[in-house]
Amino acid sequence: MSEPIAICIVPWNSLRWTRSFVRQVRYYTTVPYRLYVSDNSDSPDPIAGEDVDYWWNGGNLGFAKAMNRALHICPEDVVVVANCDLKLPQGWLTSLVEAYQSTDFGIIGPRMNVRVQSKGIPVDAGVIEVDECPTSALWITSKSRLYNRIGTYDEDLFPIGCADIYMPYLLWKAGGRVGIQTDVFVYHHCCGVAGANIEQDEYKALVRDARKKLRAKYGPEIDEGKP
Repeated sequence: MSEPIAICIVPWNSLRWTRSFVRQVRYYTTVPYRLYVSDNSDSPDPIAGEDVDYWWNGGNLGFAKAMNRALHICPEDVVVVANCDLKLPQGWLTSLVEAYQSTDFGIIGPRMNVRVQSKGIPVDAGVIEVDECPTSALWITSKSRLYNRIGTYDEDLFPIGCADIYMPYLLWKAGGRVGIQTDVFVYHHCCGVAGANIEQDEYKALVRDARKKLRAKYGPEIDEGKP
């Protein structure tokens, strides 16, 4: 593996989570990588290091616009899109990369403690295909298999991204596949980042508004998973 894997994150007033994530990446990652930090915080919280490209967006652009900026800046094809509020295991990226490079899946996520990655998913069974939307807290994908095929993140959704609702759906419609690498488990501290900025009731209202926009754009069937 010669080309590094891009690991892209979008902090939002979440320096504690961001520093924890970066420490874990450095300690538990055994393949070449580069971190891209597209910071949506109210003021800059620089993350330094030879393995990091950091920039401050001047405030909150929303997840989609900030992540699209990271995808535009990073030259790598294979990309990990991740939240900061995660607990990573040793060798997490090695297993995801090997699974991605040995299959034709457009998106692969790990087993997690939330959503489809926790319900009835076998352990240590390699990569399995799923017909539901995995969480967008962490997945490996690429420009060639996903973004060049269906486009990047929908910047009409602000401030949250809801990428788990529409990105797999659009990939399925384009004939792509979504999988879970069951050999890797990542713990997600749900809403650790969003919860530092938005009250739960407001967050739920934003999700409802995002779903309404997505139904208007793509049709009501977007709530039903794989077309």
